[in-house]
Amino acid sequence: MSQDSLRALSDETGGFCAAVNTNQFSTAFERIVGDNSTYYVLAYYPPTDKKDGKFHRIDVKVTRRA
Repeated sequence: MSQDSLRALSDETGGFCAAVNTNQFSTAFERIVGDNSTYYVLAYYPPTDKKDGKFHRIDVKVTRRA
C-alpha cells in the first residue's frame, strides 16, 4: 500500500516513478541530483500592499529556445 502511495504521488505531481523493490539506488540518486540541479523559482509580489482578493493574470516569458 505504501509503494502504491509513492507511485500515485509521483504520477500526480509530475515526478518520476518511485524507486521501490530494488537495492540499486544509483540511477535514482543520479536522477534526483540532476533534477535538483536544474530548477528555478518564480515569485510574484503585488504592486501594492492592499489585498483585493482577486485573481490577477501573470504572463511568463522565457528567452531560451524550446
